[in-house]
Amino acid sequence: IQCSSAIDILLLMDGSHSIGKGSFERSKHFAAKLCDVLDINPDRVRIGVIQFSSKPKVEFGLETYPTREETKEAIKRIFFRQRYILGRGGGTEIGRAIKYGLLKGFHGGRKDALKIIIILTDGKSQDNATVPLRYAKSSGMTIFAVGVKHPGWKELASLASVPSEMHVFYAEHYDDAVNGLYTTLTQSTVCSDVHPASAGIKDCSVNLMILVDGSWNMGLDGFLQAKAFAKRLLRSIMTFSTKLLVGFAQYSDNVNVEFGMGQYSDLNDLLKAIDGIPFNGGNTFTGKALHYVAENGFSEGSRMDVPEVLVVFANSKSHDVKILPEQHMKEKELFILSVGKKRIINQLNHIAGDIQLAFAYNETQELYSKVSELSSKICGINAPGCFSKPLDLVFTVDASSNVGRQNFRQVKGFVRNIISQFDIDRDLTQVAMVIYSNKPRTLFNLDSFDSEGKIKSAISTGPFLDGSAHTGKALKYILEDTLSIQKGARPGIHKVVVMITDGQSSDDVAADAEQLRQNGITVLVLGAADAQTLLGIAGSRKFMIPVRSYEDFKHYEINLVRKICEAVPAL
Repeated sequence: IQCSSAIDILLLMDGSHSIGKGSFERSKHFAAKLCDVLDINPDRVRIGVIQFSSKPKVEFGLETYPTREETKEAIKRIFFRQRYILGRGGGTEIGRAIKYGLLKGFHGGRKDALKIIIILTDGKSQDNATVPLRYAKSSGMTIFAVGVKHPGWKELASLASVPSEMHVFYAEHYDDAVNGLYTTLTQSTVCSDVHPASAGIKDCSVNLMILVDGSWNMGLDGFLQAKAFAKRLLRSIMTFSTKLLVGFAQYSDNVNVEFGMGQYSDLNDLLKAIDGIPFNGGNTFTGKALHYVAENGFSEGSRMDVPEVLVVFANSKSHDVKILPEQHMKEKELFILSVGKKRIINQLNHIAGDIQLAFAYNETQELYSKVSELSSKICGINAPGCFSKPLDLVFTVDASSNVGRQNFRQVKGFVRNIISQFDIDRDLTQVAMVIYSNKPRTLFNLDSFDSEGKIKSAISTGPFLDGSAHTGKALKYILEDTLSIQKGARPGIHKVVVMITDGQSSDDVAADAEQLRQNGITVLVLGAADAQTLLGIAGSRKFMIPVRSYEDFKHYEINLVRKICEAVPAL
């Protein structure tokens, strides 16, 4: 993406003791990323940088570097000055920095250029910034506040221009912050001659239903905050993809579908429609609302063969705990995003079953730091594999008498379907498979096959072993043999072991599973077993998927692929 309008941008980078060198370096990385989306040259975009603590200092002015590469190199050379102060003058005085920026920072700027100040800070100022902020904003300047380290979100919102959801970002999530700045500029028609390119979301062929708690417990403020975040989320996706269809519903005692799926295809019309939705009030019946939307929300306007995603904004405990029937949510992804206490998440999990993804936040402003993550998860539902991230993947399948011959056959079909979701390649995803009963047996190693077809054929030939299950022995075998370099494991590539079992084992499992984790290997467990048994193997509920029966495995393919990919670090 490129913004080519005439803009003078002044970066105020917090170099105080509370930020620390690590977070300061991440601020520099964000600043360099920002340069990539701006058309930096003397006639278009100019950038200057001031580092501040209790004393501000101009690192370079607006006229100093005429090209993008020179500006990025200059940013990389900026050093964290606090480390040389030796305990003196390392406080955070944002007000002083803004005043200094107004006096000194825009030298070399242009009279007719838009003036933007971007403050990278944790927001915890030791002086009063009210007066210089008022002057800057009244002069027509736009101010962005970008949180660093552990930011105070209320303080950041007080620094930034309004609305805060379009001017407050989180530097730790580079793509979201940069894309957020970009979309704010384009929405305000500041950037003429904009050339959008990839921002991490190339395609988002999804039917998306947004369901917002409109009860008295949510309150008007909470409702408005949920709408603001929904708008931010939609901007981040629809700026780069025209394939998203959106519907919006509000619930309390009953469910009101405010507009149906795909009713608004234009982003601006969609955002205006959300702005116009009134707060209803009433009691909180989340279970009833989920039932209604699961049955009716995707019926009109939805496309066939496209993933259906439900994002729920809830901030209050439901009066009902009506469990969502599994058949309604099979083949769907339910993303649950809760603004509030953990007990809300727990209740929503209980209502929605085990097919959902939960987000919990302490402060509303924290939501804005998660836009990029949620956007990627929504749009990545139908994407193959782990977005081209390299992975060594091992399937470990219980082939004992506990499982039975017919169930074992169903599990093999399930694994074949999972394989279809990955790019099988020596440089991307390698797959191995181990079956076990009394002792483990390798069906094929990580370096045995380099094509999907060959792997699927090998899975089909896997024999039912009968006998008793020794799951601990199988996990130990995987660590010592399957994941060895001699058997194709690649150094430095993340490794995930997917264990499929009924949970019953004749030996101890927890210790061997923990040994894998100690070696940096993710263990995911999927099984027709009670949750506590699976938890003993997985070590965390995040890495387990309880399934009621082997017949239902096919309904958890998307969920398993998502969990595998979540375990793989970003490139």
